[in-house]
Amino acid sequence: MPNGAPKRCKRRVLWACWPDLTRKYDLWVLCWNHPKVCFPEAPAAVLLPPLFTKIMDNMKNIILRYGLLSGAVGATLMLMTGLYYHNNPGRFENGELFGYAGILLSMIFVFLGVKAYREREGEGRLTFGRGFLVGLIITLISSAIYVFAWQIVSHTLMTDFMDQYVQYSIEQMKIAGKSAEEITRKTAEMEQFKEMYKNPLISTAITFLEPLPVGLLVTLLSAIILRKN
Repeated sequence: MPNGAPKRCKRRVLWACWPDLTRKYDLWVLCWNHPKVCFPEAPAAVLLPPLFTKIMDNMKNIILRYGLLSGAVGATLMLMTGLYYHNNPGRFENGELFGYAGILLSMIFVFLGVKAYREREGEGRLTFGRGFLVGLIITLISSAIYVFAWQIVSHTLMTDFMDQYVQYSIEQMKIAGKSAEEITRKTAEMEQFKEMYKNPLISTAITFLEPLPVGLLVTLLSAIILRKN
């Protein structure tokens, strides 16, 4: 704890304004937000939580904050899925169900973001158009992070994803008793799709369209439910 207050503040650095801060904040708040004032010799690890809090507090843009939170949840679930398939190759049972369940979970932050925007920026009021626009931007940010996460997972943990998925689909058709002609036709279609998927632009567009419909649905419902004139 410093023995005396600095004589003047330079460039509005908060911890250089000791007298003003002690009048505005409780001591524990000061030490949490600016640990260098209270613990000048503290290691860097002690400063990480306050630094994260400071960054989040400075991010006044609610849309960006909730978009990043939604994307972070989606990316985390994507990583967990990638690790599972990496350790259990060829097991795609209920893969789509779990995938879209994870996307829906991440899109909860669309609703929370629209609600936060109404309460903080709209002062309790929100039109349908503004609510839909806020939710749409949060969805786009989240979807972009989802695509980025998939690109990392697909190039590290699931490098042979398409080959395994094509093989799995063919085996499922055989188990279902599909005719040889139908299996041959479907195999050719999937092989063609696999070649198209090697194009980064096409794979990015396809991946982006996975969470987008779910996000748009949540956005629409959020704008309707939270609309308040």
